[in-house]
Amino acid sequence: MPACSLSPEMAKSFNESIGKTIGVKLQVDPTPPKPAPVKKADAEEEEPSPDNRAMNAEFIREMMRVTVLRDLRSHEEFNGLMNVLDQGGHYEALYNGVIYAAEYREREKGIAPVAALKAYAEIMAQITLDQKYDPLKIQRPEGAEPTPAGTDIAPPQPSEPERIALLNDLEREAITKSPFYMKRRIGEEVLKTIDLKKEYREKLATWYARFTVFLNKRGVDFAVPLRNKTDEYFHYKWALDAPEDRLKWECLNRIHRVINAGAGMREPAPSPAPAAAPVANANPGAAAPATAPPAAQPQPK
Repeated sequence: MPACSLSPEMAKSFNESIGKTIGVKLQVDPTPPKPAPVKKADAEEEEPSPDNRAMNAEFIREMMRVTVLRDLRSHEEFNGLMNVLDQGGHYEALYNGVIYAAEYREREKGIAPVAALKAYAEIMAQITLDQKYDPLKIQRPEGAEPTPAGTDIAPPQPSEPERIALLNDLEREAITKSPFYMKRRIGEEVLKTIDLKKEYREKLATWYARFTVFLNKRGVDFAVPLRNKTDEYFHYKWALDAPEDRLKWECLNRIHRVINAGAGMREPAPSPAPAAAPVANANPGAAAPATAPPAAQPQPK
């Protein structure tokens, strides 16, 4: 009988049972089939670039300083966080890991000063209204390059009585809360707002620019001069092409620094960072150990 695409084991079983009864004997090619090539996982095919690792390292250091007001404690802590990003993890996942950890929860005690309470109510009111209303289109300065076309119909905007009532409610709700509670709650609503706006990039970029300038006008230093600009169009142009991870962190970083300032909580000064371990699961020699970069944060250009 012609050769069949059966394994030797199956052919032998057939020949010794049914084959004897019906007088049929199967013949199988003794050469074992070659295994199909296995495609490497994406993480193994593409190692993080040195530039990305440097940016990730500085993000980790800044995140710890502005959220829990401390620097990294050890090489192990630093390498553990870097490995998450090396394996394709997102900034938001690391941020949530810090914000919902026991260390952060332990700090959610006490009552915030009045300045922090006022800042919290004003920022939360703005975010709440931003979730309900779309921002007005940012006008292109004369001579600037064109941007994606948007609707010419102005979206509805909140009334002043609506804003004032919301401010009063938020102040009453948070009057006994701590600055760390306030930072966590604003961060949750910021991420929710980004998810609501991100379906259309122009809408997200417009919101980001207006929200960024709204925070920048509070006079808090965000560590890098470009961050402190109050030019809406500058931030809008950056946000049109910015990676979502970076855009989210620019928002979260600002709200933590604003509440820290209002509460009189000082962030530790940048210190020399530990060296990052080589990329996990990397081919030997494929990626050299990266060292965390200087304190200067890559910013909108």
